[in-house]
Amino acid sequence: MGRATTEHKQQDRVRRAIIRVIAIALGIGFAVLFQIDTLQLLAPISAPAQAMWQETLGSNGAHVVGVVLSGIAASAGSSFWHDQSARLRQLKAASAMVRELTEEKGS
Repeated sequence: MGRATTEHKQQDRVRRAIIRVIAIALGIGFAVLFQIDTLQLLAPISAPAQAMWQETLGSNGAHVVGVVLSGIAASAGSSFWHDQSARLRQLKAASAMVRELTEEKGS
């Protein structure tokens, strides 16, 4: 019984790894197809980082890295991004609360 359970767990790990690799490959494929470059999209927000990528990898290299990052991010799935969005909202609410408490103390 224990051996069968161990084998099943191992098969499940292999199956999940294969699914993750396929999801990453499809995500990168879609990012290439639609030319979605995360680094370029974030350039207005982080100009120093964009300049560093351009200097380090060159224009084409930075584009390739941006597209691959887009594909990997897309492969994480909507539930992952929903969870990240919820964490950001919680962080924003906590930040607003701290700011409010700090302003009250300073008054």
